Amino acid sequence: MQDRYIGDVGDFGKFSLLRKLTANNPPIGRLKLGVVWYKFPDEAHNGDGRHIGYLRDSSFSMLDPNLHSGLARIVALGRRTIEEFERSGMLPDDTRYHATPVAGVAGDGSVPHRRAAYRSAWLAQALDKTASSDLVFLDPDNGIASQIAARDGPKAGKYVLLEEIAAFWARGQSLVVYHHLNRTASHRSQISAMAIRIADAIGRPAFLCPVVLKRGSCRVFWVIGHENHHASLNAGVRNFIEAGWHAHCDATPERFIPATHDGVYPEDGLGNEPFAAAAPLQFDG
Repeated sequence: MQDRYIGDVGDFGKFSLLRKLTANNPPIGRLKLGVVWYKFPDEAHNGDGRHIGYLRDSSFSMLDPNLHSGLARIVALGRRTIEEFERSGMLPDDTRYHATPVAGVAGDGSVPHRRAAYRSAWLAQALDKTASSDLVFLDPDNGIASQIAARDGPKAGKYVLLEEIAAFWARGQSLVVYHHLNRTASHRSQISAMAIRIADAIGRPAFLCPVVLKRGSCRVFWVIGHENHHASLNAGVRNFIEAGWHAHCDATPERFIPATHDGVYPEDGLGNEPFAAAAPLQFDG
């Protein structure tokens, strides 16, 4: 996450989703939220963060009016920073944030072993800051690291590592994890492959739903839930879609079934097509 992304249409989508997931959803009420920003220095080599035309579109305003107006204010004042967003109150008041830069500061982590040591300490801080949270949002620039990514490279801070996901999961926290889709394969095959990697890292979760936002860049918000949060997360995703986001995203709560390693899919809902972007949305229960 970079400061310059605050207020972008992708931010609007992710914050609206988090607001629905942490609303007073049955049966256990509101989940306490933690946000780990994976803050990375602003870059200027591309136009990421420029997608703010939605702020002048009344159809977007209707999706989440208070959030829309709040982000419009931040953009209009030229205060597009993580710090300004945290002060805005657009997420629940008891949200716990970890905004320490994931890649350190100038002079830190200049060689691989120092970068690795910094990252380990940074993760420990993130775990401490969000210890009281039920649901933790991990927000890296690019998403979940590939199997060949350099974990101590200078750009490693743009990715979340599977073992970092597992660290939050192991202590009973459910997760929302940002992941950017690319052009190496179809979106469906990328999503299916990532579901397998997630299950390998944490075991098969009680709830696994890829919410695919198609505005600007195509991105996935992986909603990953423990059994005790299952119903509340399903209700949150359902409410997000039914608020009008179905026009801008795909999601299949309760119906996403990842493949096994041998490519065989369980015969309990979707056959050999665990994620079909063109299919109508359907909800169980």
